[in-house]
Amino acid sequence: NPAVRELELFVTPRNFALANLTDNDRVATNSAFGQGALLDAISVGAINASDPGNDTIANYSNQGTSTIYTNFVSQANTLRNSLDGAGIDAVQTRIGQLGFFRNPFSGTSAAAQHIAAIAALMLEANPHLTPAQTASVLNATAVDIGATGYDNLSGFGRFDALAAVQ
Repeated sequence: NPAVRELELFVTPRNFALANLTDNDRVATNSAFGQGALLDAISVGAINASDPGNDTIANYSNQGTSTIYTNFVSQANTLRNSLDGAGIDAVQTRIGQLGFFRNPFSGTSAAAQHIAAIAALMLEANPHLTPAQTASVLNATAVDIGATGYDNLSGFGRFDALAAVQ
């Protein structure tokens, strides 16, 4: 008699534009997985560049907690707040303009590159920052755009390059 095991399946549509995703399609938990769920990673959600206030998390964004299994045999697990904050995505890129991939470039993959650039600027201003300090400053200087304080939709909020570097 085999033991019951949980299987998590994360599915995204092949073409977001044709999928007509709405706020009701958001998954409130567990959309950050793999390396994005690690304690030492900075997990990033996405805000579409066309959003007028740059304060609305995109419906295709990472969000929520991550389930971390501590014992696969017993299926013991814990939920971890894995989303740190959000960055801007859906931007024009030269590679996209040349036709090598979708232009504008959207999604958490695009937003994460902006946050990596902010981290690089922070390290240029203060090369002695540790990875943990870099993450801490990013989180502390983020503009709160969701529920007050940390929330599963926007983490600590929209990362702010100027505040983080200063």
